[in-house]
Amino acid sequence: MTEEKRVTPEPAAQAAGRDAIYELDGRISVQKAVPFGLQHVLAMFVANIAPILIVAGVVHLGTEETGSLVQTAMIIAGIGSLLQMFPIGPLGSRLPIVMGISFTFVSTFCVIGVKYGYGAILGAALVGGCLEGVLGLGARWWRRFVPPIVSASVVTAIGFSLLGIGANSFGGGFGNPHFGEAKYLIVGTLTLVACLVQAADAISAARPGARRENLENYIKRLEKLEEITGSYPGVEKSYAIQAGREVRVMVKPEQVSEDQMVILARELAKKIEEEMEYPGQIKVHVLRETTAIEYAK
Repeated sequence: MTEEKRVTPEPAAQAAGRDAIYELDGRISVQKAVPFGLQHVLAMFVANIAPILIVAGVVHLGTEETGSLVQTAMIIAGIGSLLQMFPIGPLGSRLPIVMGISFTFVSTFCVIGVKYGYGAILGAALVGGCLEGVLGLGARWWRRFVPPIVSASVVTAIGFSLLGIGANSFGGGFGNPHFGEAKYLIVGTLTLVACLVQAADAISAARPGARRENLENYIKRLEKLEEITGSYPGVEKSYAIQAGREVRVMVKPEQVSEDQMVILARELAKKIEEEMEYPGQIKVHVLRETTAIEYAK
């Protein structure tokens, strides 16, 4: 008789090992702080400038207007980042979050801009920003009704909506008289390949024990998994298998009934979620064996 329970962690718990750089109050060396800080700033530059250039190209803004928008975006991003790190009342998360422009509304703004002009884009941004702010204040109450599959679907839909814009940028950009020339196609191809390689590396790194430097943390995680599941009354032995993606728990049939197995699997899964950090999900497999022995004389 067996009972299975799958454990899926919160998104924030999926990403990290126990390196100090992933800890909220972790202290890291200057050798790590400088390159990671530059990485954040450079990522913010790209995220801030790219949406502006895309929308400006669609609505045919002049060079001066586009430059003014870029400058304004950088200033607001800096103010937003400071508010995140040094909150004022309820504004800010007290985390080193670098703020920037979102790609979420780029496709929508492109449609609005072509039909109604840049003024309509500013109006839509004001209304959308106010709406997002109101929803954000109540996120703790409604977030439970938005499972990860919904977030994934929304992000995927946003990505598909940007395919047309990406294809135009791949060839040289909107209104470029040299659209489709070899130099643009080469740069676009190299960029696409780099993104695919980075995504493949991230997927590979998420596998338990995939990186040598995480081997010690990987072994400790397996040991802790067996320790947590083996500490419950009635558990005879527990085994972490499939690189920690499954744990099999053997229970004593005289102490744990078939009905109690369901409760035990659920409690073990909950305890793993509370006390461990791990990529993907862990299947908790509770097994109970009942045997009858008789001797023929």
